[in-house]
Amino acid sequence: MNRTADARTWSPSLSDRLLIGPPTWNGGAMTAEIALAGEARTWNAGLLELLVLESIDGERDIPAIAAHVSERTGRAVETGMVGQVVGRLAVNGIVQRDLGVETESMRQADARSDEAAKAMDGVERIDQGLFGTLSSAMWKLGRRLPTVGIASVAAGAALAAVALFAVNADVYLAALRAVRHGRAADAVIALVACLAWQLLVIVAHEFAHGLTFSSINIRRPVLALTKVGRRTLPNTQLDGLWLVPSTARRLAVVAVGPLISISSAIVPAAVLVVTAPSSLLADWAVFALSMEILMAVLNLGPFRYSDGTRLIESWARCRNLPALAVARVVAKQPLRAGVPRRARRAIAAYLPASGLSSLLLLAAAALWVLTVLGVV
Repeated sequence: MNRTADARTWSPSLSDRLLIGPPTWNGGAMTAEIALAGEARTWNAGLLELLVLESIDGERDIPAIAAHVSERTGRAVETGMVGQVVGRLAVNGIVQRDLGVETESMRQADARSDEAAKAMDGVERIDQGLFGTLSSAMWKLGRRLPTVGIASVAAGAALAAVALFAVNADVYLAALRAVRHGRAADAVIALVACLAWQLLVIVAHEFAHGLTFSSINIRRPVLALTKVGRRTLPNTQLDGLWLVPSTARRLAVVAVGPLISISSAIVPAAVLVVTAPSSLLADWAVFALSMEILMAVLNLGPFRYSDGTRLIESWARCRNLPALAVARVVAKQPLRAGVPRRARRAIAAYLPASGLSSLLLLAAAALWVLTVLGVV
């Protein structure tokens, strides 16, 4: 059998499980995330791959696909190049593979299949043990929840928490000034209890991400430990977030975590209202509220790894925003003409916004210390 000849006359078709996300700017080109439903792997498809996928209809053969892509781009695209793309897609299951057809790209990819399988084994091991159990629980529960239910409830609770704090801001300031007049032992116990409370809030924050992601996506979130700087913190890996076609839903997945964190401030705010200053409970409440305010700013501010940055990226359809913003200023890399307008605005504004937020955060921290010391 002349398998090379078969490859040229082969009319490929797409997998029924194929998922294709919206195009995003990655700093060099527009790409889209693609995946197969039920599998953990994702791939980034460039313009050529996307055009080839669009041209595959089960009837066109490789030369016809190349002609269609050439017509769409206005430039001649070689049949051999299209054949290589289709071969790579077929090896990964994105295109339904005809076992009677073999291309050079298929042979090369098959030769690397064992190595790829070993790499995937390492990825799968992340989702085992306690975190694997928790990830499974998030996925199963999220599949039973309404699509926007978690985000809507979290938004309402967060507004209630902000309103409660705003109404009782004077109580918070009075309790903050009273901390230095209480017993040192109470302050230490309150601080330890505050850290334990904050750990619970972080876990709830990550579960909210995972539950919302599960409710709008057929892919499974993975709860893991991620090193951010020198700190190791729980983090929900949302592989496939860019497969969600709706910008509003992507924003809901990212925003729900900070909203849950903010809404948790209802508990210490209510405790502060009903307890006397300089007591153990009042010290815990004021420390917990202070920590909640700090975490809210760090979560929603334009900082690296923050949910605020992910919100901007989701809105602008732009990946690696901090790196792109730094490269634009430090390396003086000009933005290409084809960069989408939203991405262009986000890249230009990110570093100034991040710098201003850092200054405001430092000023707020200094004011907090001065308030505790009774200077203000």
